[in-house]
Amino acid sequence: MTFSLAIRTQDELAAAGIEAARDQALARVVAALDLEAKDLSAGVPLSEQLSWGRKAAAADAYVHGMASDAQVRLLQIEADEVRCSIGELAKTILDRAEVHAALTARLTGLRRTFAKRIQEAPDADDVQLALAEFEAALTRR
Repeated sequence: MTFSLAIRTQDELAAAGIEAARDQALARVVAALDLEAKDLSAGVPLSEQLSWGRKAAAADAYVHGMASDAQVRLLQIEADEVRCSIGELAKTILDRAEVHAALTARLTGLRRTFAKRIQEAPDADDVQLALAEFEAALTRR
């Protein structure tokens, strides 16, 4: 029977503690952003969300007079279901896409800013400070 004993220095223990604090803080940032992003698409099935980019491209092409037959058919199917014109539908899609893109850009900016701050924090206290500032920034609209 053999045993292994790992002896770690105070510096190694401190580094491991800071790394654990960073990992936990980054996980909290991602979880909070996931929750915010979920609010953007609340009540919308994933299959529909996955079509948003394609529908926005079709709507944009339509309003600029450059839609392909396939794009027009895509828009016409939904317009028929909601009983509106393709033009009205295209405007609605583009308005919603713009709002979604702006909110997503904000969340991306917060993630990038605070992930960097957390990764560069020299100690656990600074990690917690960055996390608290993230949470405050997230609640500001």
